[in-house]
Amino acid sequence: MLEADLLFNFPAKEQYSKSNSTGGFPFFRDMGPFHWMHAKMVSSMAENKEAMKRDAKTVAGWDFDRIIPCHGDVIETEGNKAWRALYKAFLD
Repeated sequence: MLEADLLFNFPAKEQYSKSNSTGGFPFFRDMGPFHWMHAKMVSSMAENKEAMKRDAKTVAGWDFDRIIPCHGDVIETEGNKAWRALYKAFLD
């Protein structure tokens, strides 16, 4: 699955592998889809909770294993599990 701003996978080691920078930002360090702060941020930013519930369930029902995010490293396996962990508040 290709996605833009609905899931981050920091630190972005892949993106900075050819540079002198680590790509690490103190606030976002290790904020992947399984991090409690990422899930809290996602649930608090949803303006329409019912629409988010509907859409998070739709995506969770797709058959995907790999997620390619715009922000952070590719999640090579268990992408659906990562999605479900991040959007747990909308899937229960």
